[in-house]
Amino acid sequence: MDNFEIIQQTRETLGQLVISRYLSNELFSFNRWFLLAILVGTYVVWWKLIDKKRLMELLLFGSFVAVSVTFVESFGTTVGLWGTNISSFL
Repeated sequence: MDNFEIIQQTRETLGQLVISRYLSNELFSFNRWFLLAILVGTYVVWWKLIDKKRLMELLLFGSFVAVSVTFVESFGTTVGLWGTNISSFL
């Protein structure tokens, strides 16, 4: 077995462990739903306060920021710089 096959097998095992942990510990946890409620509440307040004339510019800027943050987060997680533990949020 060469290194590539070992890496693939390890990725598959890790993926199964991550899914198992997510389904058993995080999916229906209070912390997850609390964070979701905060997110929805923030968007409601944002929609009430936003200048509707500048909606296109704000959405484009927000999309740019979201894509940038997603890229940095994915890169950092992939190379092992950090990980996210939902139970540590609250």
